[in-house]
Formats: sequence, C-alpha cells, structure tokens
Amino acid sequence: MLKIIFATIVACAAMQQAVFGQTVRWMQTITPVSPVGRHNAAMAYDSARQEAVLFGGRTGIFQITLLADTWTFKANVWTLKKPNVSPPAMEEHAMVYDLARKEVVLFGSGGTWTWDGRSWKRHSTSSSPTSMGRHAMAYDATRKRTVLFGGSRTGPALSETWEWDGKSWTQVKPKTSPPARVDPAMAYDSVRKQVILFGGGGKTLFADTWSWDGKIWTQMKPTVSPPARFSHSMVFDSELQAVVLFGGNPGGAGSPRLSDTLMWNGKTWKQISSKLPPGARVAHMMAYDTLRQETVLFGGLAYPAHLNDTWKLSCYTAASATQYGTGCGSFPGVHLRPEARSLPVLGESFKMQILGLPSTTTAGLMALGRSKTRFGAVALPLDLSSIGMKGCSLYSSFDIQFIFPIQLGLGSFTLPVPYWGQIKGSKAYLQAFGLDRAANAAGLVSSNGLEMVIGYR
Repeated sequence: MLKIIFATIVACAAMQQAVFGQTVRWMQTITPVSPVGRHNAAMAYDSARQEAVLFGGRTGIFQITLLADTWTFKANVWTLKKPNVSPPAMEEHAMVYDLARKEVVLFGSGGTWTWDGRSWKRHSTSSSPTSMGRHAMAYDATRKRTVLFGGSRTGPALSETWEWDGKSWTQVKPKTSPPARVDPAMAYDSVRKQVILFGGGGKTLFADTWSWDGKIWTQMKPTVSPPARFSHSMVFDSELQAVVLFGGNPGGAGSPRLSDTLMWNGKTWKQISSKLPPGARVAHMMAYDTLRQETVLFGGLAYPAHLNDTWKLSCYTAASATQYGTGCGSFPGVHLRPEARSLPVLGESFKMQILGLPSTTTAGLMALGRSKTRFGAVALPLDLSSIGMKGCSLYSSFDIQFIFPIQLGLGSFTLPVPYWGQIKGSKAYLQAFGLDRAANAAGLVSSNGLEMVIGYR
C-alpha cells in the first residue's frame, strides 16, 4: 500500500512539474554512528543497493594509520560492513560505480578490486595502470568503461589514460592529453556524455578543465574557472545537471584550504552560495546519491584534524503543512492538524491529529489527493450541502483513501514519507471524514484541508 501511496505522490509531482527549490544548500547530517575521521579514502554510490560505499584512507598526522574498513551510507545511516575478503589497508586510491556490471570498482596500491554489496573480489590482470595512487577515476556510463587519469608511482606525476572494461585494463594513447598531475578530480557528465577533469598538481598547480569522449582529450575554455587546486572532489549531480566541485588545496603546506562549491554546466563554472557550507578541507570523499538526489560528502583533512562529519548538498525545499478551509460538524467542527513538530520530511513519518469527532465513532476516512482546485471536472472547494452535508466542503481530490482509528473523539493518522529525491518539492492534499449522525441529514462530517509540501526540515 505504501508504494501505491507514493506512486500517487510521485505522479502528482510529475504532473504538477514541481519546482525542486531554487536554493542549493549544504546540510550537515548528524548520524548515531560514523566512520573514524580520515582523508585520502575513496567513496562511490552503489545504485543497485542505493547506498554510498566508503573504503580505506588514512588517519593520524604524526602516527599514521592506514585503514582497510568498508562502510555504507544509506538514508542518513552509516553501517560498518564485515566482508570475508577485503582489500589491504591503503590510501590515495579511487573508486567508481560500474553501472553495467552493478559493482563498485577500486584501484590503488592494493590492485584492482570490485565490491558487489557483500564482499570484495580482487582481479588479477596482465596489465594495469602505472599509477599506484593520487589518480582520478570516473565511470563513463555511455561507453561502459571506467576511466583513470594521472597519479603517481612514487616518482613523477603521470599523464596516462587507462580504461577498465570489467575484465582488463587498457592504456589509451590519445594525441593530446592533459599535462601530468596528481590529485586531480574527475566526474562523468551524463547529460553531455563526457568525462570532466579539473585541477591537480604537478610541475605547477592546475586550474584547467578537460573533457574526455573516449578518444580525445579536449581542453575547455570556460569564461569562469575555479582557482587552481588539488585534493578536491567532484561528482555529477543529475538534479542540477551539472558537475559539482568542493574544496581542495590551493597551494603547498600551510596554504589555507578551500571551502567553495562550484558547478560545471558544460560551458563554464559557476559558484554556489550556501548557508553554513562544510568547513574548508582537502582529500575528502564525495558521492552522488541518485535515489535521494543528494551529493554526500564525508571527512577529509582540516590540518591537523581528521574530520568525520557527513554533509549533503541538494536543491533545498522546506517541508511544510498548511491548513486551509474549515471543518464542519458539532462546534467548532472537525479539525485536521499536524502533531507538534511533525512535518512531511523526507525519510520521516508525518503524524496528524483529527479533533472534534464524536466519542462514539471508532474509525474515520482520510482522503489523499493531488489537487485542491479540481476533482475530475468539478472545481474545488465544493459545497456538500446538496448531498445532505450542510456546512461541509470538499477541499481535496479523492485520489486515494485510508481508514484511521478514533479514540474518544480523537483521530490519528501517520503517513510515512520515503526518502526519494523525486518526490522532493511535490504537494499533496489531505482531508478527514467521519460519522456524526447528529450533525446533518447525511450523518457525515469533514475536516478542513491540509496542504503538505515534501522536503527537508
């Protein structure tokens, strides 16, 4: 039934072409459990299992500890996984999600590994990238290839391009390549079907933007560009239809870290202003949650602190519940209202109360609709006096109905709100109905209307 309820709401959102909020905002997520603070780890979003996967990294400044733990992040909850097989402890590796093969791909100093949601598997290959770390990777969904660029093997920075097809690595040798570098960032732009690379460090610090189409590297010429940096992170945000970049190091040791957020729209970069963004940091991890339509950021280094905070970037829509119209029945009439502090928040339960019903009644009817102005060919609100409900009005379309319990004249109704990005910003309308034989000829009464907007707190 829950799926039916929210299939209706999703359809409502699509039909109304709901605006997903004009404000792009970072929001910190407080979680009961969290991975230990770290930097130089890697994270990717596993769309088959609808969760971000984090592996490894480094903690400690003077006493360095390399990590080999696997965590997942799903609907605001971090979970430590305990696979039978795991990659060795490592840092400066990279991970992507292979959509065609439904597995996370990891490459670093410990080799090539894949994660299927339960365990890691190592792949022995006849050839592999020269880099052992500090490279960037992105998954090209059109060509079904993982693309790797740059990095280092303890020596100078590299300018090699490699591709993984699920079984083997192949070096690609285009005529033109970005200059050799370490710690750049890459993301696959699924709208423009190209891998985007920005920044990194080598013989100099780079502020260049490149695109890769599977054959050719092309240097882009944006009118606006972020400052040069390395150890930043990038993802592609399908809701914004843009590559999102955050943070990084604009220079050497002692340089102030960055806390800026920028978007690449295929032609140029644009800075995003947000209330209370994450603090400046380097070597943090980001992944884009396609189900919840949020960029997830974790950890990083804000010298000397290893961070373990979790943030989400999304088009922000505030959840709200607004009462309209008036109820009918015995004075002062049936009243539908949210419980204290309850709102239709993504991933939470929206709780409501229905007051003013007869104490002899044990159940009522709740209508959930997609409109407060039309019910089929009928305009709303509709005066119900013609059917014997004098003083009552219909405030919501009757698209789906539920039975709710009533005890001593007080009704209660709970609507679980899934954590689905596609319903963010959508509206639905509620109205309660009950029996009251003394109220009118029909013996039926109705509440005011309640308009809900699904979103964040």
